[in-house]
Amino acid sequence: MTVASRDTDGLLVVASPDGQRPGEISWAALDEVLARFDSLAPFGSDVPVWKVKREHDGQPLTAVVIRRKRYAIGVGSGVSVHLVDAPEHVLGGVFVGPPDLVGRDVDGRHRWTRRVATRLLAEATGDGPGSLLPAGAGRFPALRRFQVASPAALAELPEALGVRPFGLYVEGLPDPLYGDSVTPRALDPGGNLADWRELRWCRPDGSSVRVATEPTAGAVVLWTLEGRAQRWATPRREERPVPVVVLPELIRKVGRLGVLVEAATVDPFDDHEGLRAVYDEGDPATFVAAEARRLGPTEFALRYSVPIGTAEKVSVGRRPNPATIRLVLAGLSSTNNTPRTCAFDGCDQPIVRHNAKYCRRSHADRAYRSRLRAKASRSDSAESPSCRVCHGVMLGAADRGDGVCFACEDGGAS
Repeated sequence: MTVASRDTDGLLVVASPDGQRPGEISWAALDEVLARFDSLAPFGSDVPVWKVKREHDGQPLTAVVIRRKRYAIGVGSGVSVHLVDAPEHVLGGVFVGPPDLVGRDVDGRHRWTRRVATRLLAEATGDGPGSLLPAGAGRFPALRRFQVASPAALAELPEALGVRPFGLYVEGLPDPLYGDSVTPRALDPGGNLADWRELRWCRPDGSSVRVATEPTAGAVVLWTLEGRAQRWATPRREERPVPVVVLPELIRKVGRLGVLVEAATVDPFDDHEGLRAVYDEGDPATFVAAEARRLGPTEFALRYSVPIGTAEKVSVGRRPNPATIRLVLAGLSSTNNTPRTCAFDGCDQPIVRHNAKYCRRSHADRAYRSRLRAKASRSDSAESPSCRVCHGVMLGAADRGDGVCFACEDGGAS
C-alpha cells in the first residue's frame, strides 16, 4: 500500500477500483486493511475507525500530492476538472486576492487559491503546462491585511505609519529570492488594493520606501502570488523521520494524565476521580548492565565515556553506580557518539581510558618531551640576539656584538 501523504488525522492512499497499476491498491483490499482497526472500537463497537472517501458525485477522486498539507483533490480531467479539496492555509489563504480574483466563493474558499489548485489538477490530468494564475493576477503582490487589536500591536508599528487603535494596515511580503528582509507597511485604504503602488509604504523604522514586484533600484521587491503559487506547487525533498527506539527498562511513568487516559480506555464509564499517578523511574541499571554485556567492556567504554575499569566490572555483573548510569543515559541522548582519538600528532587510535588524552604511555611521554623542546627553543630564541639582516638567531660565539651573523658577513651584507 502506497501512502502519498499523511497527517495527524488522515492518509492519502494511492488506490483505484481494480488496483492494477504499480503502487496502487484496490478499493476492496484497502477496505480489508482498514477494517482490521475496527476491533479497537475507540468510538463504539458499531463505529469504524477510518472514514473513507473515494468518490465525489459518483466519480472517483484524483489527487496531485506535492507533500504533507500540499495537495489538490478533484474529479474529472483536463479543462473539465472540478476541485473538491485543497488546503489553502499553506498556499496563502491569508493574502489579498488579485483584483480579478478577489473575494471568496460560496464554499468560503478564496477564489485565487481555487484557481491555483484547479490549474494544478488540470495540468496533471492532461491539460498541459501553463501558469497557475492569469498573467495580471500572477503579478499581483502577496499582501496581508492586519488590524491593530491591542496596545502592544500598536506599539510595534512606527508612528510614521499613522495607524490608529483598531485601524487597518497592509503588509507586503518580501521576495526571498532577492534577500530583502524589510517588511514594508502602509495604511489600508480598503477595496481590492489595485492601487497598491500608490500607497505610502514605510519601513519598520518609519522611513519611506518604494515597493515593486520586479527588481527596481531602491525598491523592496515583493513576492508575487504567482511566485507564491509556484513555490507551493514545487515538490521539496522530504526529511526522513528519525527512528524512535523504545527501551522498556528506561520507560518512566510520570504524572497523572497517562494513568487517567489508560483507565478511561479500559472502562470509560468507571469512576476515575480517586486515581493517583504511580511514579516509576524504570530500571536503568538493568539496561546499563545489559548494554555493557552486549558491547563488551572496550566498546562500552568508548561509546559512553565510561572508565575502562568500570566497564569491565559492569560487563561481568556488578551493579552500576548512579554516576555510571548518568553517563550512559547522557550518551544515549548525545548526537555525537564518535569515540575520542589520541591527541598525539599522527595517531588516530581511540581512547579507552576515562579522561585520558593519549592512547598509550609512550605517546604521552613523547608529547611531553616535544613540548619541553618547544619551550626551550622559544626561551633560547627570546634570550639570544638575532641577525639584523637575515633575522636568524645567533647562539654562543655566533654573536660577535655587531648584529650580523657570519653567513651574512661573508655574503657581503653590512
